[in-house]
Amino acid sequence: MYYRVLSDEHPFFCVLFGILKICPYGVDIPGNFAYYNEAVNTHILPLPEKGTPEYAEKKQQFADGLRKALPNVEAWARSCADCEECLPKCPQSIRIPNQMARIVELLRKR
Repeated sequence: MYYRVLSDEHPFFCVLFGILKICPYGVDIPGNFAYYNEAVNTHILPLPEKGTPEYAEKKQQFADGLRKALPNVEAWARSCADCEECLPKCPQSIRIPNQMARIVELLRKR
């Protein structure tokens, strides 16, 4: 199984399969990518405009789904310390900290 990573226009594929743990902080990189992609495929993402009534509902759906998909909070994207230790280990040169930051940004309260 491959996981498409955070881009509908130019998909990347995570080939780590959840087996290889490359984050010293415990972030489940493939799991975060997989949930993000599931949210795109089920039309939770992209989020509607902030001013629309659907925005808060979709954002909450995304947060609830993440909690269900990754029950261990240490595995969430927010645990990424941007240390970049994952970068040389990624066989596809995906800018993993940047992608984790995108997930975190979706969950910010505003």
